[in-house]
Amino acid sequence: MNVVIDTNWLISYLMKQETSQLKLILQDIDIRLFTDEEQIKEFTKIVYLPKFRNYFPLEPALEFLRYFTNRCNIVSVVSNIEICRDPKDNFLLAISKDADADYLLTGDKDLLILEKFEQTIICTLSHFIEHYLPK
Repeated sequence: MNVVIDTNWLISYLMKQETSQLKLILQDIDIRLFTDEEQIKEFTKIVYLPKFRNYFPLEPALEFLRYFTNRCNIVSVVSNIEICRDPKDNFLLAISKDADADYLLTGDKDLLILEKFEQTIICTLSHFIEHYLPK
């Protein structure tokens, strides 16, 4: 199962690791996670923002960033996608396409409204866990 995770879920995980459902996906060795350099840069930039020091300490966040980067397959994105109503989200669709992702997990309404992009089902984390994650 090939999965792309929106950066917002990663930040949310840092804020509430103990209660985050994302842990189920991160620990499932049958799920292949995909990212690209752009998403890693975006995630790194967000982790360093001072406004997040109230939500999570920097060093554990950097440890998680290293873990996530090592856990993922890094895709060299070649596709140029321009279909999302928020152009900033097109890179997630490009990762999904070039990774042959089965699922794109997001909470972003601009992506969720698409429901599917080529072979990739776009859904929330909880929907994925409830309907698609093997029990």
